[in-house]
Order: sequence, then structure tokens, then C-alpha cells
Amino acid sequence: MTRRWLYSLALSLVLFLLGSAGAASTGEVCSAFRGGKVEPEIITQMLEAASQGHLYRVQQGFSRVEFCVRHALAGRIHGEFQDFEGGVSLSPDDSIHNRALLLVRANSIKTGNAAIEALAKDDLFFDAERYPEILFVSRRFEILDSGKARLYGDLTLHGVTRPVAFEVELDPDAPGRGDADRLALHARTTVRRSEFGMTHFKHLVSDEVTLCLKFVVERIPPRMMASG
Repeated sequence: MTRRWLYSLALSLVLFLLGSAGAASTGEVCSAFRGGKVEPEIITQMLEAASQGHLYRVQQGFSRVEFCVRHALAGRIHGEFQDFEGGVSLSPDDSIHNRALLLVRANSIKTGNAAIEALAKDDLFFDAERYPEILFVSRRFEILDSGKARLYGDLTLHGVTRPVAFEVELDPDAPGRGDADRLALHARTTVRRSEFGMTHFKHLVSDEVTLCLKFVVERIPPRMMASG
């Protein structure tokens, strides 16, 4: 691998958790994580990185937060969350303090079936009224080989926080591959819903849930930060 390719790979490993609802300023990108949701130190690091042009966000039209479970009668059920946002502070000179955040609103779940969506939002599963937000905070990443890596972090779901690890792979067919200003990748992990207190219908719905992230991310130029 060339030096530039290695740098692009390392950059993409952290960026994949960046979600955005279209916010153009640093204040808007960070606002969802204030109020005690994330340690103030992390927000401060993001703001400092933003002033240096190290803040990135997902291009909304290309991003997806998807999941998949198996149902004993209906087979495999696919769905997605359509309302999510986040940000990442990424400094090539200070990788220890790089942070990626993702906040997903549980009520935005879509499966193509109104009955399944209503059940998923109910207190038998996500309990979206009591736990309206799903939060991921990355902690570190590990470069593997052949364009692959592993990203570690904490997932808060249904009021419970557990460590998780995503398998990450660069998308070789996506536009912008190898460009430090625009990157595309896929990330996947499997969690057990029972570990997050979601234990109902265990004989009908699989305990294992696959989470898939598909993102194209783009750097926010420092000049755009002044608007926040």
C-alpha cells in the first residue's frame, strides 16, 4: 500500500460513524450530543478539530443505518433508521483523541410494514418513547489488511451501554475512494438484543441482530464553521 492509501484507510475507519441530518455548521453537528449525552471533553475535541478543518459528516443521500433480524414465521426482516446525525473529530497528528459519534432516533425505524414498525417502537422492543435515542461513541480502531479494519466503541441502546466492534471495509466501487475529502465504506456488527434488555418474543425473533452502516463521508471546510 502507498502512504496515501494507508492514510485514507485510517481516516475512513473513524469516519464511518459520522451521521448528519444536513447540518452545515459545527454548532449544529455537535448540538445533538450536548446536555450530558457525551462527555464535554469529547465535544471540546470536536470543536478544536473543526477549527482546523478536521470535522466530517455523512452525505445524507448516500448514508444508511440498517438492521436485520430473523423471524420464525416471516423469515429475515430488514429495516432501517431514517433519522440520525453525528460527527467526528479527526486530526492526522493526534489519533489518540480522534472521536466519532452517532445518534439515531429510535422512532424513525422503517421496515415497509406498519404493524412491524409499531411493534418495534413499543415497550416490547425498542421502547422508543422511554428510550428515544440510540448512541454510539467510538473509542479506537485497528487496521487489519486488504482494505479492512475493526472499530471499537460503546453502544447505548434501550438504556443499556455495551462495548461493540464493527468490521469495516472500504467500498471499492464508490466515488471518491482514496480522496481524503470524500470516502465511502461499509461497516457491520452483530449484537444480542437480550444484552440490551430486549428479551420479549425470544422464540419468534432471533436474539442476534445485524447492524449495517453504509456511508459516504465528506470533509466540512473550515470556512463553513463560521456559520455556526
